[in-house]
Amino acid sequence: MGANGGRLDGKVAIISGSARGLGAEIARLFVEQGASVLTSDILDDVGERSTAILRDQGYAAVYQHLDVTEEDDWRAGVERCESEFGSGPDVLVSNAYFFSLPPILGEDPETWKKSIDVNLTGHYHGIRAVLPGMIDKGKGSIIAISSTNGADVAFPSQASYQAAKAGVWSLIRHVAITYGADGVRANTIHPGPMNTDAIRGAEGFFEAVTAIASSFPLPRIPEPEEVAWAAVFLASDESSYMTAAKMVVDGGSSAALLVAKPALERAHELNPGRA
Repeated sequence: MGANGGRLDGKVAIISGSARGLGAEIARLFVEQGASVLTSDILDDVGERSTAILRDQGYAAVYQHLDVTEEDDWRAGVERCESEFGSGPDVLVSNAYFFSLPPILGEDPETWKKSIDVNLTGHYHGIRAVLPGMIDKGKGSIIAISSTNGADVAFPSQASYQAAKAGVWSLIRHVAITYGADGVRANTIHPGPMNTDAIRGAEGFFEAVTAIASSFPLPRIPEPEEVAWAAVFLASDESSYMTAAKMVVDGGSSAALLVAKPALERAHELNPGRA
């Protein structure tokens, strides 16, 4: 273990989509706070490298290929936790996502299906994989990364992404109220856009959200670490009486966008694919 353990000492976690971006930051903070972490992604080269850095620093971290749409991959992840760390996961951070921009008339059925499979059904598979072990232990924390987009506000684009993220929030509430008596807590984190490779790589989108962010109460987009600390809190015993909660980490943007008509008009201007 590294020298900075603390808030998550003794906990075992699976983090999906953790090769880079928000997931990688969550993994880094988790191991620094004492957790043993199975990182996972479909970006194997990137995931292996980022996890090797953590391991070289003395932290308990291993990488596993995991396609969130495949039940067998999730089962293999749970088994890897047991073999590497001597325990199934105490914490699931269900983070992997597929970013789809088009509005409904611009999104073909194949893209819609892929988006729903990754952004909603992927959470379903992960939860089903970890729940039996958590119930047996009588404790567990399930953290799903949703979004302000879909659960709090809506934009004139991202039809499948918004629909899936709203579904994640509903699914987590179901888990929370169904398995709370078994000691399992389930919560969501709702970030807005962050300064990640995925956002920067979407043509024109980074510029769009940066322009829109100028109207936020905190007028910028955040670094992933600023959102990742919310996951540390929800994974820790500090949040032991929190379940079915929605943690919004968006600089006040969802509140501002409800009343900021110029920001929505700007989003329309920057979305030439709308019908």
